[in-house]
Amino acid sequence: GIWPKGEDGTSVNALCKSPQAGGLNLESDYSMEGVIATGTYDGKVNLFRWPLPICTIPLGRSNPGLFEGTTECKSFGGHSSHVSNCCFTSENSVDEPGEEYLVTVGGNDDTVIVWKHTMATF
Repeated sequence: GIWPKGEDGTSVNALCKSPQAGGLNLESDYSMEGVIATGTYDGKVNLFRWPLPICTIPLGRSNPGLFEGTTECKSFGGHSSHVSNCCFTSENSVDEPGEEYLVTVGGNDDTVIVWKHTMATF
């Protein structure tokens, strides 16, 4: 899932799902691909594919960089302290469909960062 192996479950402070990912209401198509974002205690913002493709490794096999039960993600820095919350904008950009924005709020650094996300980048 979203927690690295060996973590105690406190490293992720916030999680939100992209509106492009579907599944927002009963009529939505859960098969649509999108992303979820997490904000962590160390100031990172991580993007994971949705639905989450869990990496399962047969015993006795190796897969450098991934542990059983973890997923690949893209990690971004910008906050100098923990990320206290995150939220995707509710609508796609009018100018370019497939484009959306993620808003993250820092804890002790008192910052709000607006990230531009396009599905072409992940």
